[in-house]
Amino acid sequence: MSLKRMLGLDECALTDYEIIKYIEDAYSRNNREVAFDLGQKKVTIRLNYPAVERPGSW
Repeated sequence: MSLKRMLGLDECALTDYEIIKYIEDAYSRNNREVAFDLGQKKVTIRLNYPAVERPGSW
């Protein structure tokens, strides 16, 4: 099964690689969401970030 199909982006003109790159870029900029607007349909992917333990917070 392709990434596009899993995310509901079958109608999207982007390739799986381009979708992954778009998500990686958003993640590196600490964005909370990535949205793909397909005209009548909008697919939003929410990004989660791992909790970071700070020194001295033990």
